Amino acid sequence: MAEGFPGARGINSSSTGSMSVPSGPMNRLAVEVMSEKGIDVSGAKPKAITEQMVNDADVVGLTGSTLENSIRKNIRKKFRKKLVVWSQILQDNQ
Repeated sequence: MAEGFPGARGINSSSTGSMSVPSGPMNRLAVEVMSEKGIDVSGAKPKAITEQMVNDADVVGLTGSTLENSIRKNIRKKFRKKLVVWSQILQDNQ
């Protein structure tokens, strides 16, 4: 979903799960919800985060601060000033 919405608007993005299993199945509910919005993600494959993805990124977004600890240390080091934690932003704006 995090890759599908920007992609549908022509924005280059890459999305992974902190614990995604590459080549595992897509979440059927996510495929269904995106389809309702007119976005086809049925051909997408779950990906694990890599150092190259972080190197290539302008921004690295996490949904929660606890996810950072589930990502390998060598990758976390590369986040530096690129990291945005959405749950903290939402909390700060309430």
